Amino acid sequence: MKILIANWTWYPSGGDWTYVENLCRLYREKGHNIVPFSMHNEKNYSTEYSKYFIGNINYKELNRNKSIKNSLKVITKSIYSLEAKHKLEGLLSDIKIDIAHLNNIHNYQTLSVIDLLYKKKIPIIWTVHDYVILCPNTTFISHSEICFSCKVHKYYNCTTKKCKKGSFAASTIASISSYFNYLKGFYNKVDYFICPSKFIYNKFLEFGFPSEKLIQKNNLYYTQESTNHKSETLIEESYLLYVGNLIRVKGIYTLLEAVKDLSIKLIILGDGDEYENLLGFKKEQNLENVILLGRVDKETVSYYLKNCTAIIQPSECFENMPYSLVEAMLVGKPIIGSRIGGIPEIVIDNVTGYNFEPWNATDLRQTIVKLLENPQKAKEMGKNSKNLIEEIVSPSSYFNTLNKLFEKLVK
Repeated sequence: MKILIANWTWYPSGGDWTYVENLCRLYREKGHNIVPFSMHNEKNYSTEYSKYFIGNINYKELNRNKSIKNSLKVITKSIYSLEAKHKLEGLLSDIKIDIAHLNNIHNYQTLSVIDLLYKKKIPIIWTVHDYVILCPNTTFISHSEICFSCKVHKYYNCTTKKCKKGSFAASTIASISSYFNYLKGFYNKVDYFICPSKFIYNKFLEFGFPSEKLIQKNNLYYTQESTNHKSETLIEESYLLYVGNLIRVKGIYTLLEAVKDLSIKLIILGDGDEYENLLGFKKEQNLENVILLGRVDKETVSYYLKNCTAIIQPSECFENMPYSLVEAMLVGKPIIGSRIGGIPEIVIDNVTGYNFEPWNATDLRQTIVKLLENPQKAKEMGKNSKNLIEEIVSPSSYFNTLNKLFEKLVK
């Protein structure tokens, strides 16, 4: 079959791309042809289908250079993209697509593409990577606190509370977009939503989505042997590791407070909006045991994962199934993870690692000390991590699920 894979990027851009890359590999191994539909970017992997991609949209630049013209661009491009619909129409005229598999498309291709796919009677599967379908602010977080005010379809609360970046304008656009997508009935036109965690599956049920359209299946991942990467930045002593986006809701400040005055080092790999602020916080708090290395390549990440004592996921938002944890578990590392979202589904307390209360630096610190004081137990939990995750992310198991969906959709 020819399968359309829609995602906002066609280059490594985070956990959503890790999933897309693994999904494409699986489809190809099973004899299917992949037809990507994405956005132009100089970082994109080369593909013969790039002529159908939409033009590059840089929302950060548009928001930085505020003007009436740029505000209108944000509104028109992020809610319903006529360009995406037109580009996809050209693609579908040239290529017969059997199934569409959507990923992160909000604000870029937008849900305008669903109209066209539905009209052409092309079955639609959608893997949900976040909560944007349910929450205009995407995260269920408003001003650093958990928020379900928009349940169900009360999207105006995003505007009244100024959830999006503390901005009335940005929040209003987010509310309008959510109402537009709901009232247009886009979600009713999707055949199946794949939910990577039990947590997000249950949230979709709570928010009124029919159970017959929801499939709970953890994301797949191909085990990859990494090379030993050599660099002057690497260290040989024991250390804890954080890998991921450096934004406030990831709990990174709670983590820094927790490791203050601990004898073990904390290595932080990643970049994001809080990177410069974290450098200032580190200096202000005299955190000599904290090392921020910024964004690094895959080989360097693999090196640090293989050689760390444990990896910490201190999120203060509802994660699905972070790939940073998957990769750490595949090399047999114990995990310290906050008790929130889908994290406890793979970080099983006292089995594959330890849980702690999110936002609680004291609890996190005590949990770190407990792990460091019990190296044998940590080693045992690392083995359990590897055994559990290999079963959960199995590509063959994932394809069995997809195949059952295909059979229903083809019928």
